[in-house]
Amino acid sequence: MLRSRSIVPLFCLTCAAAFVTATSHAQENDPKPSAPVATPPPGAIDDQPTPVAPKTYPPYRRVPSNFGKVGLSNQQKQDIYIIRGRYQSEIAELKARIEELSRKEMDECVSVLTEAQRKLLDQIRAASRPALLGSGGSDDN
Repeated sequence: MLRSRSIVPLFCLTCAAAFVTATSHAQENDPKPSAPVATPPPGAIDDQPTPVAPKTYPPYRRVPSNFGKVGLSNQQKQDIYIIRGRYQSEIAELKARIEELSRKEMDECVSVLTEAQRKLLDQIRAASRPALLGSGGSDDN
């Protein structure tokens, strides 16, 4: 119990550091010029605040690792975004195909096992899941 209490603050601190690092890298890699904010005329403000969705960029709208450190111009960044956008759909299709083939491969490997071996494999997998998920060894089966 004491161990899990000391891990929680460490985990929170790690998440906060990762968030700060990610946002600073995002600002370095894709600086956006600040646009003037338009203020509505008096009396036009509703009582309900309008929800603002966070800006999300597709994965191809990022430069590859370490490219942001070599001093890319805005034009170079735009060219890289275009290049990455061209390949994005093909890469996604290939990743899906790889995942499908991996599942098919595993199904065929499992089909070779006897029923007793399959049951044993299921038990081994179930026992290893909590360790992989970091749940501390609780069984939910």
